[in-house]
Amino acid sequence: MSFTNPWLFAAGVACLMIPVWVHLQRRRQPRRVVFSTNRFIDPSELSTRKKRSIQDWPLFLLRCLAVLFLALVFSKVFFAGMAATPKLQREAIALVFDRSASMQAMSGDETVFDQAKRLAKRALDETGHGSQVAILFAPGQADEPVRWVRPSEATRTLDAATPSHRAGDLAAPIHKAAQSLGRFGPDFPKIIHVVSDLQLSAIEALGDLTLPPNVTLRVAKAGELEPVNGGFQVGARGRGVLRTGVYRHSRPGGGITVEDELHGEAEAGRLAKREVDLAGGQTALAVPYTAGNRYGWVARTLTTPGGDAWPGDDRAFDAFYVQQPLPVLLIEPKSTAKTFLRKTFFLGRALSPENFSEEIPMQFELHHGMPISAAAELLTLTKPDSSRGLVVLPDGANLTAGGAAALKKFVASGGGLLVFGGPEFQAGSIDAALDELLPVSVGGPEPLDGMATLEAVSVRHPLWGELSAEHRRRLRRLPLTHRHAATVRTGAVPLASFADRVPFIVEKTHGAGRVIFVNASADRSWGKWQTDGALFVVTSHLLAVRAAGQAENHRRDVTTQGSAGQTLTLRLPENSAGQAFELNKKSFTANDENRLVVDLPEEPGVYSLTDAQGGLVQLIAVNLPPAESDLAAVQGIVVQRQLEKLRQSSDEEAAAFLKAGTESESSVVWRTLLILLALLLAAEPLISNRYHSAVTNTK
Repeated sequence: MSFTNPWLFAAGVACLMIPVWVHLQRRRQPRRVVFSTNRFIDPSELSTRKKRSIQDWPLFLLRCLAVLFLALVFSKVFFAGMAATPKLQREAIALVFDRSASMQAMSGDETVFDQAKRLAKRALDETGHGSQVAILFAPGQADEPVRWVRPSEATRTLDAATPSHRAGDLAAPIHKAAQSLGRFGPDFPKIIHVVSDLQLSAIEALGDLTLPPNVTLRVAKAGELEPVNGGFQVGARGRGVLRTGVYRHSRPGGGITVEDELHGEAEAGRLAKREVDLAGGQTALAVPYTAGNRYGWVARTLTTPGGDAWPGDDRAFDAFYVQQPLPVLLIEPKSTAKTFLRKTFFLGRALSPENFSEEIPMQFELHHGMPISAAAELLTLTKPDSSRGLVVLPDGANLTAGGAAALKKFVASGGGLLVFGGPEFQAGSIDAALDELLPVSVGGPEPLDGMATLEAVSVRHPLWGELSAEHRRRLRRLPLTHRHAATVRTGAVPLASFADRVPFIVEKTHGAGRVIFVNASADRSWGKWQTDGALFVVTSHLLAVRAAGQAENHRRDVTTQGSAGQTLTLRLPENSAGQAFELNKKSFTANDENRLVVDLPEEPGVYSLTDAQGGLVQLIAVNLPPAESDLAAVQGIVVQRQLEKLRQSSDEEAAAFLKAGTESESSVVWRTLLILLALLLAAEPLISNRYHSAVTNTK
């Protein structure tokens, strides 16, 4: 025999002294005897000591038994043999089973998921006859109905369960379980049984729960993991030509293998494999979105040697688009053998392959031409099926009629034109040749004080917003000596201005193309801002790509990464509304805003988004949720107490049943003791009255 609350039983036994004290305090009334006279009786000395003894033994024993039974009831007695007997009562058990990605980690010779299965099956084997069980997986589908089945069928469901690659959240299924238990009446003890690795990220939202008071909570922790594990976090920085893949690994040091694979209409081609070392406590690396002399969609795989608690998160995926080299035609006003005397010398150096790097992963195909041959150069610059390309027109480059006509046609069909001012810029002839193609009305030159001040450049700047804070600060002061008096024309948009609001860089669309005017010279005749190599090179690249404005540009900025099971919103090209697309054999339709909402697959990897004709639209990389790589967890008793507090905070009514499994097994004993106690309390007045009546009659 054992007690759930032994201290209460000890206190009850001590209370047995109460009936003892009551009976010892009782006195018998002395009998009165009538004498004729007492003068013949010798006097004696009266004793002050009283002899006390328990009187009314039947009534005394009855009251002691009542107190003893009361102590047994409050101490919740149970017998060891009860645990071995089959449970006869029915229960409603909602089993919240964690199958998040972190459950695939190793604990000893098996995975945490296998240990969790064993714990859950053991709990189901101990359920009583006629019990109902519902399994709620975490993560699971929010709209999935709760199915109540027999324990045997629930065991088969557990056998067929597999771990997912999504993030875990225990709060949602626990809340859903509490709601579903409300269907059972008071004769069904209600139990929520949680089996999980109790990862910190999975229990963050438990504090927002409100649980009913009549639910028993049980928590079983699977696995005893050391939180020594590293995983990838995939991201990107920059925009357009400055976009670069950034990869973080939560464990510093070690090596990472980067492998790229070209995708497209043709058969995939394997590209270079790189070995990168994370030395000196480094946890992040930036790898440019480049593929040598290849272009198209590229799938990237990053792997580490592993050796930690979870080998499954030692691999990550990324996807990006590599543009073709952009053809650029630099028109020179005069022919010269000395290249450094060319008007476009600094632009040519800035756009040359020598400045191809991680910071500027964009390649240009440079061509040089004269104004007299501009028409022929433009014909060779563009391909029959595309108008990709850019024409740079410095000051002094006066086009012929044929060249001007070819240039207008080139821009209207989607090409780009980048025009620079300068001392030899002739606004009248340029306007006459291009029919006011320029985005500004250009006046005469104005001197500056040797240093031009621009308006502040914020992170939202359309041209320089992705530059570093140091680069943006340096852009406030440029070493320019002159500028043009200029006003923005209707339909044009200023991208940058001087501090006095005179436009510095202005753009204007023309047909399918774009024209950008820079209120500075391309050479050093109006200043030496070209001497700031890093700043001038980056600005030249940004201007060239923005002016070209080809349709391919949007592919560099599209969303290409997401976590397993996540819902992702993709930005599609214009005129995609209403069209059907397919991802991992599932069909999705774009909305009126050319946005496509897709459900990412459960398995990490790189997937193809295709249109209705099967053509490749883009690649999407699916990775494990980064939070799942952090295996830090808490003990089961901590979560148990947290859930108990949530239940107690809503106790507007008393709990309808007892608290632990042994308590339910001994409920028959408690009922028996309560019945005996009630009979004793009912019999006590009757026995007491009869006893006193007998004493009175005797008197």
